[in-house]
Amino acid sequence: MKKNIKSSSVINAINEISMIAKDRGIAHLFTQDSLFDGRQITIRNQTMINFGSCSYLGLETDQRLKDSGIEAIQRYGSQFSCSRTYVSFTLYEELEELLVKMFQAPLLLSTCSTMGHMAVIPIIIDDEDAVILDHQAHISMQDASKRLQLNGIPVTMLRHSRIDELEMKVRELSLKHEKIWYFIDGVYSMYGDFAPIDKIIALMEKYPKLWLYADDAHGMSWAGENGKGYLLSKIKLHPRMVLATSLAKGFASAGGVFLFPNSELRDRVKNWGGPLTYSGPQQPAVIGASIASAKIHLSSEIYYRQAELRERIQFCNETIRKYNLPLIAETDGPIFFIGLGLTKVGYNMVKRLANDGLYVNLGIFPAVPETCTGIRFTITLQHRFEDIENLINRIAYHLPLAFKEEGRTIEDVYRGFKSIIKFEPVTDIKKEKSEPAFHIEKYNTISSIQKELWDSLMDNRGAFNYDILQLFEEVYKNNSQKEDNWEFYYYLVKDRNEKIIVATFFTLALCKEDMFAPPSISTQIEEFRKNNKYYLSAKYLMMGSLLSEGDHLFIDRTESDWKSALMTLLDEVWQQQERSKAEFLYLRDFDLNDVELKSFFMDQGFIKMEIPPSHIFDDFSWSNRDEYLSQLPGKKRNRIKREVLKFENSFDIKFVEQASEAEIEHWYCLYKNIKSKNLAVNLFDIPKKLFFQMANNPDWDIIQLSLKSDLDPREEKSPIAIGFIYKSYPNYYPLIIGIDHSFKEFNTYRQMLFQAILRAKELKMERIHFGLTATEDKQKFGIKPMPKVVYFQQRDSYNSQLINLIPQLEKVRKAS
Repeated sequence: MKKNIKSSSVINAINEISMIAKDRGIAHLFTQDSLFDGRQITIRNQTMINFGSCSYLGLETDQRLKDSGIEAIQRYGSQFSCSRTYVSFTLYEELEELLVKMFQAPLLLSTCSTMGHMAVIPIIIDDEDAVILDHQAHISMQDASKRLQLNGIPVTMLRHSRIDELEMKVRELSLKHEKIWYFIDGVYSMYGDFAPIDKIIALMEKYPKLWLYADDAHGMSWAGENGKGYLLSKIKLHPRMVLATSLAKGFASAGGVFLFPNSELRDRVKNWGGPLTYSGPQQPAVIGASIASAKIHLSSEIYYRQAELRERIQFCNETIRKYNLPLIAETDGPIFFIGLGLTKVGYNMVKRLANDGLYVNLGIFPAVPETCTGIRFTITLQHRFEDIENLINRIAYHLPLAFKEEGRTIEDVYRGFKSIIKFEPVTDIKKEKSEPAFHIEKYNTISSIQKELWDSLMDNRGAFNYDILQLFEEVYKNNSQKEDNWEFYYYLVKDRNEKIIVATFFTLALCKEDMFAPPSISTQIEEFRKNNKYYLSAKYLMMGSLLSEGDHLFIDRTESDWKSALMTLLDEVWQQQERSKAEFLYLRDFDLNDVELKSFFMDQGFIKMEIPPSHIFDDFSWSNRDEYLSQLPGKKRNRIKREVLKFENSFDIKFVEQASEAEIEHWYCLYKNIKSKNLAVNLFDIPKKLFFQMANNPDWDIIQLSLKSDLDPREEKSPIAIGFIYKSYPNYYPLIIGIDHSFKEFNTYRQMLFQAILRAKELKMERIHFGLTATEDKQKFGIKPMPKVVYFQQRDSYNSQLINLIPQLEKVRKAS
């Protein structure tokens, strides 16, 4: 099966981001300590205060836990290797009894919470159910949900904690499903904000089909009676609720705990919960430490520790307010997230704090949305008050310096986070006013720019010179269908001497979200669109346009500070994205091997995505067709003779200069015919108006193929192929093709490729841009694929529904 371009590119982007973080000393690190005191760690020979620990109550260094773990090893060995379906070793029974006493509910233990989710979720959710995932729900739950999708269970994404949208989805899904499960975290692991549990319970009372699946890993120990967590400090376990928590954070051992509303559901998971059956158990040292921790949780000591931690959390919140830092969510919990905006500011800040002896986590994509980078740190009982004061003081000191050094401002934080968490503007972070090195000119029509100026920048870069853009502007306005109305934005970035350093154009258009999905997926989505034309569609702010191809971005790289000029462009484009409420921002089409631009865009939080390659033909060293064929490898040459030249005399080949309305209508039918069958790049139909504009325009070559009358069995003879090619010397741009597939035996598409090459030679063109897709066919003619990438961002904080649908649609495709 061909891998989804979008999802595989995201995986590649995550890998690249991880490697960059590793290279910059931010990820995949090792401590060098021979002993841990819980407060400090040593990395790369530097001792730092550790603000990355989730052992909130400081029990990881408690002697009672260590002694209990050691005693368990002495008595039972380093492991007990046997599936718990057969037998559990002795200490398991004691631990489970203590945990039942803590939680007062039927429960199961797993080796970790992630493994537990993989065991529990597929068992408790039936084929008649549906799942709603909060966008910030932990990745372990999202991964487990993918197994549900393969069974045809719908899984949909909800914007973070949007209870209004949750109610709408519950109403909709209740019409077709028995249970609707809402997946949440009690305390969200990145921003540290709390689930609005009271509102969720109120909805559960209103809608009997609504069930709750909650992971309270980060709420464990520091909140609630017996330290049983944040959620259970606010509510009792609901009869329609399954709750997961972790023993690997505040509890200071390891493993997951899953609470069930009744024993029947617990036993159903226990008897065939996947990893609970075939995976190994927790080992003696862990069980021993867990028993010691459970006894502390069942004593009054737990409340003393919780109170001590609350004092530190309160002090941290007060100190952040004192310095007026952009804290994304102020809560009573131990997780804090200071918004920074762009990834490069995050790298800068983490390095600065490390140099000051302060270790923090960097929150970057995919843990947070692309432009929502920030410093994530935690407070534990191991921290002293002066440690907390020092950390906040150093963040406040370095933040304006990091913004300045990276050429950014606090406005990035407002832009990135305003749709997620509301907070007051930071007035104390000073912005130095100085005359900018670059300024930007913006236009809404190409007519506002001198033709000579634009063409001097763009004419040889792609099918977007002055004249063709005028044509596109005329075609894509005042149309009845909203996808046929585009907005155009032209940008010129100049230095103080009015020299143009960066230039490009963008279009705002309604696009299909499966534009680059595998055709097998788009085929099924098109079935949904028969009832809802705009199903899975969104606004895209796109460099270039859906009809253009080439190098859309002019950069004068002789200017030493061209990256600052490019940032001036991005700042304006981000503002336009917000004004337009465009869900996606696409920068395209870039050389896959341009490492400098790749690093630049990824530092700004863009995700790299590979797209189908473009195709170039630029070898016109031959004088006639025989010479052209002779320079091709023998296998390709023979195929062209067999598949193209053999049928060339079957066609009447015509270059149309004037066309009637009926002819244009027929051409449009030919285009619609191939468009409906070719979903490699899935777009809305081109408006018919464009065909009328091209038909009598001398800048366009129109190649028409008709079968010789004796070979055409139809009573009414008509062309079987049409191609529209834009001429902009020395470039030749085939943009639109239409074919009647009833005559496949004549290899019409390949004949069109061949005739385009011959015509370009006749016109003394130097390069043909053959567009995307059909690589195998094009390579036979010596046409070279050129790998391209786009860089994209999403405006909103949750993923496209398309990504959630793909596993379900793949299952349907395979079954059929």
